[in-house]
Amino acid sequence: MTEEINPSDKQLAASAAEGDFEAFRAIVCRYSKALLSVAYSILEDYHEAQDAVQETFVKCHHKLHTLKDPSRLGSWLYSIAYRTSLDFTRKKHKLLPYDQATASKLDNVHSWLEQHTVQESVWAALQTLEAKSKL
Repeated sequence: MTEEINPSDKQLAASAAEGDFEAFRAIVCRYSKALLSVAYSILEDYHEAQDAVQETFVKCHHKLHTLKDPSRLGSWLYSIAYRTSLDFTRKKHKLLPYDQATASKLDNVHSWLEQHTVQESVWAALQTLEAKSKL
């Protein structure tokens, strides 16, 4: 990376793709907050958003050599962060069968409770009848 004070995205991407660690660090510093904002807007959980951004930078590091137009580094990172955040959301929803099973059990409990309440009401009403009406 050249000793330029504020290198362009194109320069940073090219240098980082060639293995320049400082250039990659500069990319991370430049885009971390913006990508965290993108991830948080989707995930609505700060810690998951941080994980998604970290995953975004890992993907960037592995695929930077495939970036056709290094001047579009920012939009490329944005799209990776966006898709990674959606993937996190999908993974979280795949873990929901337990929640769905719990919800169906709760529905069964509510159904049982309603039925029990009705039975108790009928029983209480029967108890108020005269003895010969109960037969």
